[in-house]
Amino acid sequence: MCSSNWSQDSCCLLISLLWTHPIFPPMLPASGPDLANIWDLTGNNIGVLNGAVSFSSFANLTGATFSDVFDFTDGASVDGIIDGGNGFDTLDYFDYFDYFDYTTPVNADLVVGSADGTGGVANIEAIVFPP
Repeated sequence: MCSSNWSQDSCCLLISLLWTHPIFPPMLPASGPDLANIWDLTGNNIGVLNGAVSFSSFANLTGATFSDVFDFTDGASVDGIIDGGNGFDTLDYFDYFDYFDYTTPVNADLVVGSADGTGGVANIEAIVFPP
């Protein structure tokens, strides 16, 4: 895990990606910095972390020690596992301030680790369903 300094973590994430995966395979894992993170998922394995770092080709997402929100826009998904890590972590399929949320019903079961738009989930404590 990188340091808890946001600017260092941004660089660490990008440098780690370039150093260990020079051809950008489609199933890369991404870990967030030790902050309360907001993962805006905007497409298949595509999104923005904390409104500052765009990512693509990241199929597995892992939160950090604080609370993380994984905010799905309509049709967004990850092929792998979303692991909230520590903290109180949420899958958000409906955001009152966002008009691009899921427009179809969502099926999720945190006990068995399944949720639409993912290959599975772990360490998630809450789900915000669309209306």
